[in-house]
Amino acid sequence: MNVIKHGFSIKTEVLEISSIKPGGTTNYQGTDYPASTKFRTLNMLEEPFEDSIREVEEIVEYQIVCASNQEAADVSNLLRNLRSKKLPVFVNSNIPKMYQGSQIYAAKSIDLGKEFLELNRTHEKKAS
Repeated sequence: MNVIKHGFSIKTEVLEISSIKPGGTTNYQGTDYPASTKFRTLNMLEEPFEDSIREVEEIVEYQIVCASNQEAADVSNLLRNLRSKKLPVFVNSNIPKMYQGSQIYAAKSIDLGKEFLELNRTHEKKAS
């Protein structure tokens, strides 16, 4: 993604990661896709249901586009390290969207892998 005008930014602090999925560069039906790492987080809400309460999950999947498979692995390793230390992850993203037929919000990081790593490594060092 190439931002040609940066009029707003959605800065998210992810408090808990539920899954981390790195992926390498690939070609599908003649279209090249870059390496990336996706990770998910969720909020659990309660809402009334007849004479009871039901739990509702709000899931957001963030995608960090990377310049190489190695960069995707580096992003994945950093996310695992932050998760194990129970540190938040910072993401500058577009507006999360829910695509038709999905129950998961998808958000793509405006920062590419290298910038995402720098943002969160700086944060990780400050917390140590």
